[in-house]
Amino acid sequence: MELSKQDIEEGRKLLQKSREIKDLWTILVREILSGVPQNIETCYERCCREILAVSPEKINEESVISILKKNGYRFPKKKGEKLAEVAKIYFKNNGDRLKLIGRLAYRIGRKSFDLILEDLGDDDAVAVDRHVARFFNLESDRKIGIGNKTYDEAQRMVRKLAREKNEKPAVIERAIWRFMKKS
Repeated sequence: MELSKQDIEEGRKLLQKSREIKDLWTILVREILSGVPQNIETCYERCCREILAVSPEKINEESVISILKKNGYRFPKKKGEKLAEVAKIYFKNNGDRLKLIGRLAYRIGRKSFDLILEDLGDDDAVAVDRHVARFFNLESDRKIGIGNKTYDEAQRMVRKLAREKNEKPAVIERAIWRFMKKS
């Protein structure tokens, strides 16, 4: 498979759009709730809007689960627990980006963490999902996700392709994601 200049331009636009959001709490909520295959434009957006209407210090597991269930979100308990935990960390650190990033790294998973870094402006961050792994013919399991070895290998391959294309790794990752979603 080969990325065209148009694919890379679409990847650049996707990355720019995700970076339009400057508020860290909004980025965290959107990332934790993302990746759900149901009617994403309605359920996902409604859930994000309702959760973001509540200040982080007032977020708790029950309130998040209630919002998610009401809107028909899949896996409300799992996401509710994670979002409530992140809200506590966010509030405890007063939204300080550096402190938060350090404390969130191991709590939210590699892909989510790398996506947040990309959205915050890290051009070298590479978030690997099943689409990116599949682009490079790497194994991923729909039930358990992508193992560390595959994740690391996919990141190396994205960075190598970025050097070959003289482009930022985050742009190439988004271009691959977009290309594979269309395939």
